[in-house]
Amino acid sequence: MIEASPLLLAASAAKNKVTVAGGTAPTAVEDESKRRVLGPTRLRKYLPASAYPSLQTQSEDTIPNIPLVEELRRMLDNTRMELAKEYDCGPFQIASNKVLDQLANVRPDSVAALEAISDLPVERRQRFGQRFIDCIKEFVTTHQLDTNVSNSSTHRGRRIFLTKVMHNSIRDERKGVESGDGECYETQ
Repeated sequence: MIEASPLLLAASAAKNKVTVAGGTAPTAVEDESKRRVLGPTRLRKYLPASAYPSLQTQSEDTIPNIPLVEELRRMLDNTRMELAKEYDCGPFQIASNKVLDQLANVRPDSVAALEAISDLPVERRQRFGQRFIDCIKEFVTTHQLDTNVSNSSTHRGRRIFLTKVMHNSIRDERKGVESGDGECYETQ
């Protein structure tokens, strides 16, 4: 068993302050776990997005479609797996997850409409596109959904608005300024 040296005993008595002798003058070293990094006050209390009515911009008719889009996404994933088995390759070589998400959201009704899907090369569009289109058409007719939904026009305004809101809140947090609409709370 190792016995404590007088230096260690003095350090524990001085509440984790150790004096290191070296060079010309002794230097005090404070234990890092005792130091408070962020300060004693909390500048902002974060609330969920549901607390802000301005962020609730989805219309009532799109809310029931969300589970349907997820179901279509699963069907497209199954189609991709079938194609991968048929062509003896990996599913990612048929279409990426990002492409499947875009297919489920846009729901193109023809091979020509697949041009709206980014990250889907022309050769894959021509080779596998018709199978995906058939899957989408079958699902859309069963559930009476719209096809060729413009992905950029429906989400562009929301993206810009959310980016501006996020930018202002980050700026206010950085400066420690209260934003004025009840978002910033000072607590002890």
